Amino acid sequence: MVYYGKLSKGCERCRLRKVRCDQRQPGCKRCEKSETTCPGYRDLGQILFRDESARTIEKVRRDARVEGIDVVRFERSRSPCASVAQRANPTLSLESSLTRSLQQPLGEMAADFFFNNFVVEGPILSDNNADFLVSVYRDHPESAAFHAIEAIGLAGLSNVSRDHQLRLEAQRRYGKALARTNNMLCDTAQATSDLAAMAVLLLGQFESMTVESWDQYNRLVVHVEGASALVKLRGEEQFERESGIRLYFALRMQIPCQEAAKLKWVYG
Repeated sequence: MVYYGKLSKGCERCRLRKVRCDQRQPGCKRCEKSETTCPGYRDLGQILFRDESARTIEKVRRDARVEGIDVVRFERSRSPCASVAQRANPTLSLESSLTRSLQQPLGEMAADFFFNNFVVEGPILSDNNADFLVSVYRDHPESAAFHAIEAIGLAGLSNVSRDHQLRLEAQRRYGKALARTNNMLCDTAQATSDLAAMAVLLLGQFESMTVESWDQYNRLVVHVEGASALVKLRGEEQFERESGIRLYFALRMQIPCQEAAKLKWVYG
């Protein structure tokens, strides 16, 4: 599945004009004022699932024909040389792959969604960090980043499927990730590690996906302050390795402009 972001609930005429629609039934007020018959509202659930299957099937088949690449399930038991997507038999049918995915454990399904949507195509968790993320999920089970990866994947799945139980499970795994991150940050030896920085980065991604009210906005504010402090705490040593540099810029992307401006003293 590919999460396309929040879809507009407005009528077709308001969407084409890119104006706010009051979504009144049976027709919106804007159409009434312009003495135009309101075209009505689309079924967002059907659009999400219809577009998901058609787009995914076509994309995978096209990539397989051109490059011989097949998207495979992420399994922690896979060989260490495996990556998010790997060279495979291009004749492997997508339909059988999707059938097998229905039998996956929930955690692996969440990881699939995460690596296929938030790493390969995501603007913040770009494929610059893909190898590190794969190694974290494969080699550090029960770590803060491990639980955060599954929490993000479940949150994405719940957004697409509108499944309340998935959202609750995502929140539960986020809680585990948050508790482990706090423990790492309280340990001087672990606080400046790349694993801790990645956990903070992933928690920020989850929080930005799931904020639903102004009350929850405070959680984002606290995260921004924490990310800013962590960048400073990691100091110049983080620029001595490629992974540290990539994490630095990824963390900076999560900090609003007013906070980022305070970090100019750190190679900014």
